[in-house]
Amino acid sequence: KSVKSIGDYAFQKCSKLATIDIEQPSSLEEVGNFALLGIGVTSFVYPETVTKIGMYALSGDNLAFVKFPSNMEDYPANGVASCKALTSFEIPSNVKTLGENFFSSTAITEMVIPEKITALPKGLFYGCKSLKKVTFKGKITSIGSQCFQNCVEMEEFTVPDGITKIENNTFLGAEKMTRLILPETLVTIGGLAFQNMSALPELVIPKGVTSIEKNAFSGVAALTKLTVLAEVPPTITSTTFTRTNEELIVYVPAAYVEAYKANQYWGKLNIQPIQ
Repeated sequence: KSVKSIGDYAFQKCSKLATIDIEQPSSLEEVGNFALLGIGVTSFVYPETVTKIGMYALSGDNLAFVKFPSNMEDYPANGVASCKALTSFEIPSNVKTLGENFFSSTAITEMVIPEKITALPKGLFYGCKSLKKVTFKGKITSIGSQCFQNCVEMEEFTVPDGITKIENNTFLGAEKMTRLILPETLVTIGGLAFQNMSALPELVIPKGVTSIEKNAFSGVAALTKLTVLAEVPPTITSTTFTRTNEELIVYVPAAYVEAYKANQYWGKLNIQPIQ
């Protein structure tokens, strides 16, 4: 009862630790970095007295249920990362922020992001190979790099209105994605953003996009129809469209076909007017 802190690395990699009993009422206030990393328990409930949780404080191959203190509004980095048996998790409505890589490499299949969360951090769902659906209750203003990287079961996604940049590696390796909708607010598509999204057959790039960075479409092998609504050809590089389908046709506004064809890199693609 008198223990107030579990220090950094305290039980790291104690894979045979199958039970943790915290006597009630608890005095525990802090769980340090990597404190319970790689333990063998199947469930863990943080005491309500805990106010500080370090990064990667808790993980385990057998962890199927985790509950954070009900009054905690800011969840730590890698909060349930690598809990490979974790198939579901409910984020309470009072939570305002999620740390980087919070759900990384879990077995989560779907997620509801509550209204108070406005930013998805870097690597939030990185390597969540069972994730199929994410629902947003509020307005999302930013999505971090690698957020959906290697989410191999995700088949469709609508990027929320208000997003101005698809960060690097955001959807890299989402190999079953067949439908992706980009918002009118989009300005920049980062490097490797869609790399190896090998099932995506078509995509519309909004009018306001001014830059598409290196390898953004590399390995998007099924893409045969790309509609670019921008009147001024967005800046691209020599590697933006490497390893794409030989039958790819890029449709642009009819009045600006010649501008695209005259561009150093766009001109190497099959440019056609939007019908």
